[in-house]
Amino acid sequence: MLSLNAQFLRGLEMAGEEFIKNSPELSAPQIVSASFDESGKLADHEVVAFGGCVGTFEQGQLLQAKWHKILTQAGVPSTSMKDAVHFKGHFKNWKSASAGVEKRDHFLLSLATAITETGLLILAFSDDSD
Repeated sequence: MLSLNAQFLRGLEMAGEEFIKNSPELSAPQIVSASFDESGKLADHEVVAFGGCVGTFEQGQLLQAKWHKILTQAGVPSTSMKDAVHFKGHFKNWKSASAGVEKRDHFLLSLATAITETGLLILAFSDDSD
């Protein structure tokens, strides 16, 4: 059986092949943009998820511009899902507001929408500790 990292890397390879096959504009060598993160370590959690997105350099630039605009409008310099969910870090003042949950959820939904609007290939993979 492949290790979790090997499985994820194979999944990325397959997704990349599919992305290129379905993107005729990528017939020549291209600069790609990618961003990935994990939800934790298998030693600490029963289930770990890896996710991210990949696309052309231009798609990455578009996402960066949209992301920056959303952060600026929300008044936060950066984001962390862990901090947002638990109202920590840049989000600690949102918890006391009567509309804090709605503000946070709107903020996170705006970020997710920015990702999907750019046309990036979205990848996700999860594994349990068994």
